[in-house]
Amino acid sequence: MVKIGFASREEIVNAIKSLSGDRKIVPSQRKLRDLVSVFLEGKRIGERRLRKIAIEEGLVKVKIIYREGKDSFNLERCPVCGRRISKVYGKDIWGRNREVEFICKRCGYRSGIRRKIPTRYIFYIGKKD
Repeated sequence: MVKIGFASREEIVNAIKSLSGDRKIVPSQRKLRDLVSVFLEGKRIGERRLRKIAIEEGLVKVKIIYREGKDSFNLERCPVCGRRISKVYGKDIWGRNREVEFICKRCGYRSGIRRKIPTRYIFYIGKKD
């Protein structure tokens, strides 16, 4: 039985770069994985890992579609790219500092007091305008 390995980070970066000949819009994370898999010659790649590597390397620009969660929450790491989240504080009516918004400076994820849960990613690959 032949083992099929996982793609290395360099192979993934090269595959994404080969996609970027002309500006492309990829409407979902799964579609991006399918396009990159063609260049990986049978090696495996997970959607989440692919998304994180593409964002970390600056090869794609991401538009995130959200749904709003029911509960308030405290966020430490970005659910999109895994980087630490910046917190924006504001004062409440009693003069105490409260977290108002959570922002990721790498990928652009934003959430208020009510959790915004990423449901779809739209990737813009290629030359930046």
